[in-house]
Amino acid sequence: PIVSEPPAPKEISVHRPLIKRNTDAVISKKPGVCNIFTNPPWVMIYIDGIERGKTPRVNSFILTPGDHELMLKKRGFHVHTSRFSVTSEDTVTLRIRLTPDNQDISSP
Repeated sequence: PIVSEPPAPKEISVHRPLIKRNTDAVISKKPGVCNIFTNPPWVMIYIDGIERGKTPRVNSFILTPGDHELMLKKRGFHVHTSRFSVTSEDTVTLRIRLTPDNQDISSP
């Protein structure tokens, strides 16, 4: 009997179009809102080191989602500093009472 070998496989090349992907693209989240109320009023607000105005004239801020640093200043009161987080499409409300400079914080 004559046995023939199977034909050698043919090489096939597949050319796909080159798709360039933008790996630097950042998916942006929608901002959140932070409302700040102070006692006393007329307190200078700094968010992330930037002066944003005085309460009560300015008390609502549109911010990127994430952690932020808050500093409040008013003559005759201790400087208040704190951190807060804002989430996308949500509102956070901060109510802060400043401590007068002349008040002994150890007294009841």
